[in-house]
Amino acid sequence: MRRRRTLWWVASFLCVLIIIAASFLVYRLLPSKTTRFSANVAPVAALEIDPMEQLAAENPEMFPRENWPGWRGYNGQGIAPAGKPPVRFGPDQAENILWKTTVPGKGYSSPVIWGNRLFLTTEIKKVLWIYCYDRSTGEPLWQKEVGAALGGTHSQNGHASSTPVTDGEHLFTFFGATGLFCHTVDGDFVWKVDLPRLSQMHGLASSPMLYRDTVILLGDNGYDSFIAAYEKATGKEVWKTPRPSGGGWSTPVLAVNADREELIVNGGCPSYIQSGKVFAYNPQTGKELWNCPGPTGWGIPTPLLLGETVFILCGQNGDVEAIQLGGEGDISGTHLLWSRSRTSPYVPSGVLYRNRLYIPGDNRRVICLNPGNGDVVFEQKIDGKCYASMFAADGRIYILTMGGTGYVLEAGNTGKILHQAEFEETCFASPAVVDDDLFVRTETTLYCFRESGKGNRE
Repeated sequence: MRRRRTLWWVASFLCVLIIIAASFLVYRLLPSKTTRFSANVAPVAALEIDPMEQLAAENPEMFPRENWPGWRGYNGQGIAPAGKPPVRFGPDQAENILWKTTVPGKGYSSPVIWGNRLFLTTEIKKVLWIYCYDRSTGEPLWQKEVGAALGGTHSQNGHASSTPVTDGEHLFTFFGATGLFCHTVDGDFVWKVDLPRLSQMHGLASSPMLYRDTVILLGDNGYDSFIAAYEKATGKEVWKTPRPSGGGWSTPVLAVNADREELIVNGGCPSYIQSGKVFAYNPQTGKELWNCPGPTGWGIPTPLLLGETVFILCGQNGDVEAIQLGGEGDISGTHLLWSRSRTSPYVPSGVLYRNRLYIPGDNRRVICLNPGNGDVVFEQKIDGKCYASMFAADGRIYILTMGGTGYVLEAGNTGKILHQAEFEETCFASPAVVDDDLFVRTETTLYCFRESGKGNRE
C-alpha cells in the first residue's frame, strides 16, 4: 500500500511538471499578437531625421555633443542627437581604436562623459570605487573609494551596475544599500544618503536621474520600495513616495505632456502572481498621477517617449505597451493605445528613433515595430541575447550582445546589417557616444573608437 501511494505521488508530480513544461512551450511558441485598444491608432511613416536630432541642430545648447551625462545619454532615450560614431568598431578594427584601457574589478555601469572627463564605477574585492578617465587619452585622472559593497545581488548583476549622472560640476552615484553619493567632478566628497534597508535577491541597478535642483532615485527592492528626490546641493530628502513593488531596475524618465511634467517609471512586479504597473509621478512633489496595470515580469527596460505617448517594454518574452500620457488614476481602460504580446526583452532597453521602435528581443532577433500601431516592420536575426541596451546615432542602430558581438544596423524599414564586431568577452554595460567617439565597456576593458582620419579632438 505504501509503495502504491508513493508511486501515485511520484506520477502526480511528474504529470504536473509535464503540464507546466507543455504550457510554457505552448506560450513560447504561440505567435506574437498586436491588440489595439484605441480608435486613434494608425501607422506612422519613417523619418529622415529624429525630432531630437532636429532640436539638437536648431538648439545645440540643449544637447551638447561633447556630453553623455547619464544613463543612456539624455533622458534615458539612448539617442546621440549630434553624435557621429564610427560604423566599424571592434578589437580587430585597429585603425579605429583611439585608445583602450583595462578596467579593474567588476562593474556593469555605463560610461558617463562630460567634456573631457569620463566616469564609471566598479567593485574590487567587495569594495566600491568611482573611476575618472581622460576622455581623449584613456589615462586615469582619479579614483575614489566609496565603501564596502552591501546587500544581496546576482551573478549577472553586481554592486556597481547603476550608471552615474553628472551636471558637469558634481557626479552622483548609487550603490544600493551602500548609499547614494555626491562628489565633485574632481573627486571630492560632498554628501552621502544612507540607504541601509535596500535589499533585493537580484541586487539593485536603477540609475539616478537629475531634475532641476534634485536627484531622483528609484528604490525598488524586496520590501518598502520607494521613489524619492534629494537636494543636489545637500542630499536632503525633498519627497519620498512608497511603491507597491517587489523589485524593479528601470530608470525613470521625464515626459512633458502639454503643460504637465510626468515622471514615468516602468512598473516593478508586486508578486510572482500579480502583474506589474506603469506609474507616473509629479516630479516636484512625488504625488502619483496615474498608473496602468498590465506589464509582465520585473520592470527593467527604460520607458521610451514619442510625443504624447510612452512605450513600455517589460518582462521576459513579455508585452510591449503604448500608453497615452496625461491621465488620472487607473488609465488602463482609457489611455492604453495598443500592446503586442511576447515581444519585450527581459533586461535591455530598446530605442525609439526616427519613428521606428527597435527592440532587442530575447529570441536572438532585433524586432522593429511601427510605433503608431504596433505592427512589425522587420525582424533581423542576431547572434545572441542582450543585456546592454541599444542606442541610435547618425542614422544607425548599435547593438551589443551578452557574448560580445556588436552590430550596426541601418535605421529605417530594412534592418540592413552594416557591420558586425566580435569582442569575444562578456558585454553587459551599455555603450556611450559623444562627438565622433564610441565608448564600449566589456568585462575587462574600456574602448574608445573613432573613425580613422578624423584626428584628435581640439
